[in-house]
Amino acid sequence: MPRKAREARAEYVGLQEGRPRPALAAERPSRWDPATSLPQWRITREARALLTSPLRPIAEGISAIILAKLRQNPIRTRELVLCAFSDPEEDWKEVVFQIHVAAPAEEALALWDAIGGEIDKWKETLPRSQVNLLCERVGMHVLWED
Repeated sequence: MPRKAREARAEYVGLQEGRPRPALAAERPSRWDPATSLPQWRITREARALLTSPLRPIAEGISAIILAKLRQNPIRTRELVLCAFSDPEEDWKEVVFQIHVAAPAEEALALWDAIGGEIDKWKETLPRSQVNLLCERVGMHVLWED
């Protein structure tokens, strides 16, 4: 399936009825501006299945933190993916936020640290049950290309 068709059909974290649909790649500005040029989240079918009632608000909160940090950072973001990781032997699954950036390793890792610091601050405001769910069922990867 062509990328534009996938983007047009994808569902995004936080997108609810009544909100405008996300911009397609063809509608996005061609000049990179982190405040306006961030890609929308692409959610895999497997991750969507894990976004149940207790996990959805946590995923939405992390998504908001990631997007806020990316808007403050000049690193070009290539793709944002919410996928699933599972270990069938352990009967364990988690959602994973993947942030694909065009930057050297040092800048990508600094971004990972900055986002992680904001998530740690946010965890202090959550009930213990949600903190446990976040720690056990959510991951984040920053992938870079020099």
